[in-house]
Amino acid sequence: GVACDSADSDQCKKGTLTCAASQLDSECVKEGTRSGLNTNHGHNEQGTMLTGAQAPEDREGNFDKAVKEFESFLSFFPRHEISDLVQFRLAMSYYDQMKPVEQDQGLTVKAMEQFKKLVREYPDSRYASDALAKIDISRGRLAQKELWVAAYYLENENNPVAARQRLEGVLKDYPRSLIVPEALYRLADINAREGRTEEAQQMFRKLAAEYAYTEWGRRASQRLRTAASN
Repeated sequence: GVACDSADSDQCKKGTLTCAASQLDSECVKEGTRSGLNTNHGHNEQGTMLTGAQAPEDREGNFDKAVKEFESFLSFFPRHEISDLVQFRLAMSYYDQMKPVEQDQGLTVKAMEQFKKLVREYPDSRYASDALAKIDISRGRLAQKELWVAAYYLENENNPVAARQRLEGVLKDYPRSLIVPEALYRLADINAREGRTEEAQQMFRKLAAEYAYTEWGRRASQRLRTAASN
């Protein structure tokens, strides 16, 4: 097991306190008994403490260890009174490791899956609302990744066909994302370049009407004015 924090060592040794992810938020949950509570495949070990990660500077190095501890706990104690907290910390282990949009987003996908599991398995949890918010943030990150790839295809590969596929995917899969206006503008711009004038104008009009408060809505209005004056 992992050693208890010094402040709680007496209680932990007596088996009266379980500290879940204490290094992250020092949230401790008192229990009447601790029979069988551990992370070592069911072997009782009094004083075992489940930790989400070490101090921030050590977090990356302990990422795999933290995930294994959380998964082990949940596999043996899925209905334990702190299982929702452990599930939340499992999701946060992935969430805290998410990469910038120009890098692989596999960890973002895993974080979102674990937050969804929390909401599904523990809908009444105090962490459910936070999980829902982080699901939206994760989805936004995935949408940004698709937009970044589309821009790369346009600017570096001169491949509007591939860019169009990515942009259409953003509008289909992430319709509530904050990047929808930019995706619409870039798609309209591709249409204009390819001579699909009417399709481009329709998208510019949609942007000007529905997203006038955004930079992309203002750009679309300017494009419409320019087209009208020609």
